[in-house]
Amino acid sequence: LPMVGTTGWACRGFSYTLNMAKTYQPGRLDLAVFAQADASLAAVEPLAVFPRLAAAATDSAASALIDWSARGELRATPAAATEPWIQVSARTTLTLQCQRCLDPVDVPIRVDRWFRFLPDEASAAREDDLSEVDVLVVSSRFDLRALIEDELILELPMVPQHDICGEKGAGDVGEKSTGRRTGRHPFAGLAALKRAVH
Repeated sequence: LPMVGTTGWACRGFSYTLNMAKTYQPGRLDLAVFAQADASLAAVEPLAVFPRLAAAATDSAASALIDWSARGELRATPAAATEPWIQVSARTTLTLQCQRCLDPVDVPIRVDRWFRFLPDEASAAREDDLSEVDVLVVSSRFDLRALIEDELILELPMVPQHDICGEKGAGDVGEKSTGRRTGRHPFAGLAALKRAVH
């Protein structure tokens, strides 16, 4: 999904697709209904809404904004059924501590991923080993913000550094600890268990 520029952050709040008959709440999202409606959500929210991500940043990053969006769709399966899929996009710039000079360094972070949802933990765990995308458990009270926060945390650099120390804001993000060099999400199975709501 296209992301708005920083000039749009001050005035942009939640936006919803015009053809939706109901309002979707990102903190307790009914994934099956959201996907069936081909619905979408988008918001720009302060870093404080994502406390685990905020804990990784410096105090000077407190004013950072998280620009995120999500859209759902149903996809057919070989068994003539359908499965919910959700695309999540997010971006921000966080101020971290350079590990060479210990001064602040601004690091842009971007996420754009699809997630496939299955009805139970056993199916999700089995398919996750075979799938090229992350497989999670479908829920009627899914925490979309927690998923966005997980993805942004996974994109944080292991060793944030300036390109050249002394040039403030030079954003060489160093070696990333995303766990995605093989295309696999290292915590997908655990996330499926944590996000299951019965």
